[in-house]
Amino acid sequence: MLGHPRHLARLSLAFVLAVSACGDEATPTREDGDVGDTSDDTQEPDTVDTVEPDTFVAPDTVDAYDAYDTAPSDTLPDPLSSDDPTPPFLPEDPPPPAAVSCAGVVNANAETGDATGWRVVEGSFQAQDETSIFNGDYPPPFEGTYYFRAGDSERSRMQQDVAVAELLAVEGAPRIAVFGAFISDYDTRDEAWIGMAALDTDGAVLAARELGPFNDPQWRLAEIALTLPEGTATVRLELKGVRHKGTSNDAYFDAMTLCFFDEPPRADMAQLYALPYLMNVTPTEVTVMFETRAPLVGRVDYGAAPDALDMSVTEPAAVTTHQVRLTGLAPGARSWYRVVVGDVALPPYDFKTALPPEDDGRIEFIELGDNQDGPEVFAQLSQQMAALDPDFVLHAGDCVQNGQREDYRDTFFGPLFGLGNHAALVMAEGNHETYSSGIFVNNASRALWEEYVDQPGDEHCFGFRWGSLFVLVLDTEQHHGNGTAQFACAEEQLRSEASKTATFRTAIFHRPALIEWWDSVASFPSPVTFFAGGMDAPDVREALAPLFEQQGVQLVFNGHNHLYQYVPAWPWTVAWVSSGGAGGGLESGVESSRVNDWSPYVETTIFHHHHFLRVVIEDRVMGVEAVALGGEVLHSFYIVARPSAPPTRTR
Repeated sequence: MLGHPRHLARLSLAFVLAVSACGDEATPTREDGDVGDTSDDTQEPDTVDTVEPDTFVAPDTVDAYDAYDTAPSDTLPDPLSSDDPTPPFLPEDPPPPAAVSCAGVVNANAETGDATGWRVVEGSFQAQDETSIFNGDYPPPFEGTYYFRAGDSERSRMQQDVAVAELLAVEGAPRIAVFGAFISDYDTRDEAWIGMAALDTDGAVLAARELGPFNDPQWRLAEIALTLPEGTATVRLELKGVRHKGTSNDAYFDAMTLCFFDEPPRADMAQLYALPYLMNVTPTEVTVMFETRAPLVGRVDYGAAPDALDMSVTEPAAVTTHQVRLTGLAPGARSWYRVVVGDVALPPYDFKTALPPEDDGRIEFIELGDNQDGPEVFAQLSQQMAALDPDFVLHAGDCVQNGQREDYRDTFFGPLFGLGNHAALVMAEGNHETYSSGIFVNNASRALWEEYVDQPGDEHCFGFRWGSLFVLVLDTEQHHGNGTAQFACAEEQLRSEASKTATFRTAIFHRPALIEWWDSVASFPSPVTFFAGGMDAPDVREALAPLFEQQGVQLVFNGHNHLYQYVPAWPWTVAWVSSGGAGGGLESGVESSRVNDWSPYVETTIFHHHHFLRVVIEDRVMGVEAVALGGEVLHSFYIVARPSAPPTRTR
């Protein structure tokens, strides 16, 4: 029969110990030299508090594809070494195109103290200066003394017509007009909009665009672009404010400009709720996703170089949540893409397609989880992760605190930019994505998560290959015990050819099997009951763990627990690593927050460090290191795969 769970410490590659293929007679040795536990399989760990660990029932047969049965030799590489033959590629964005000319906007910053040069067509507008809390509490302007406020009406509009016929009459004149304005709001409740229209000599509208709503209490630049059709004589600028609460329409406008370009200018980030991010990458395809404030037709140009974007996909209709599928890409290669919204474009960004299954080249990816309501920390970690130029990013769930649009926009997509637009994301759903607020599960929140992701199958259970690596993605917020659809899907994926032919088989989902610490229990009258009733994952232990043993999974990534925890082998050979440190509040490690004791299995627990995992595969060696905010390596371990899977072994 198989021996007791092997508690092998991952040493430096020169000292990793070999265990015989039979495995029964071998006695693993800990890093400190102690002999590993050789007691009977049915022995359970001692418990602390009142949560009893599950009694594990072994499967009848176990596929003994044991990552520890083959020791590395001196000829095997250390994938975590600094001798990376392909250092990170960090291209600089090319400078944006310059305006050819600009037209004067009369009273562009309200410095006349009134609406001179503008025409109020609905409601009211007025020049506003900063006032005290006893006199309206209006904020300071972006520049100068005054700015425009949309009066006190529920809806206000103000326009200015700028003659451009003489400018456009010149041969080769630029025909892309960009109207820019600094916009803000008092407390995010009212809405500010800007618009622009092209008119002919008779005043008929030839083309028009509107951008909004904006409701940021900080001044921010918003720009709207419009290609001027033949026959354009006048450009009409419009400011619009919509009041939703109170008596003052707190849509503010300042420092307006109107300029002309002969090539698409850079798209203003302010018109995007969600900046571009990549998902569902394969050797030849990828999905580019982004969200705009208003329904727009998006286009993505792409190609093999930033100056050779010779392929293009245009959306069939105007939408706000954009999913643009790029096809015909070169496998395992770097490509570039550029998002075009309306008449403006973002700079080109690079990314890498997946290695095909037959390619056993080097793989480097990032794993993280539980950034939740910590966007400041997450933004810093994103910069660290982006500097590593990873092939792709695994996320173990809880990317937001609550499953609401504002949470995704403000705390996830914003800090993600710089990483997610270069490395494709693979997402496992966490419990917080399902909450509307607090800990109340909401179907609308579940649907919103599905709107923001693009993944294979039903997006909750699937597997994918990246070269020699197979990754199974599951959703532990759905039922996943024996007899459930999630379990059947997991079994099917792990029995697939893609899984069986991979050198490394891994899985990622939110809830780990073995949780020892849970800080929120301290605030509940019956803390352990609360943990066991909603935060624990018994089906992971009772159903998924035996399946992983049967199907030769070598490593499982989890989040949920806001710490770093490493389990080298449970229940026999599978390694588990919990990494829930990407920004959310961290577990304290105080004794009152202990809900269980899995000490015979848990080898390393690290508190008080926000972090992510860097994973590198080279040849038959997988190296994993936990990297803290600031760059310190907190812990590392290695998994060495056999050249080929041995036959099934029967208990």
